[in-house]
Amino acid sequence: MQRWRVVVRKAHLWLGLGLGGLFAVLGLSGSVLVFYEAVDAALHPEIRVRSTLPAPGWDSPVWDQALATVRARWPERRGAWRFEATGRPGPLAARYQPPGVG
Repeated sequence: MQRWRVVVRKAHLWLGLGLGGLFAVLGLSGSVLVFYEAVDAALHPEIRVRSTLPAPGWDSPVWDQALATVRARWPERRGAWRFEATGRPGPLAARYQPPGVG
C-alpha cells in the first residue's frame, strides 16, 4: 500500500507541474493576444500612420475601397479578408484568412 501511495504522489506531482506549466503558457499567450494592437505597433513603428480624419462609419464607402485595394494588391489570396473597425481614426487593420483555416 505504501508503494502505491508514493507512485500516485509522484504521478500527481508531475501531472500537476506539466498541466500547470501548460496553463501558464496558455494564460500568458492569451494575455499577449489581448494587447496585440499595442504589441504590433511596438514591433513595427515604421508602419504607424497618423490621421486626423474621423473614423469611417458602417455605411462608409471606405470599406468597399479597402476590400478592392487588398484584392488588387494580393489577387492570389482567395480566402477571406477581415477588417477591424476600432472606431478610432487611422488606418484600417486588415487580416487575411486562407481558405480552409478556422
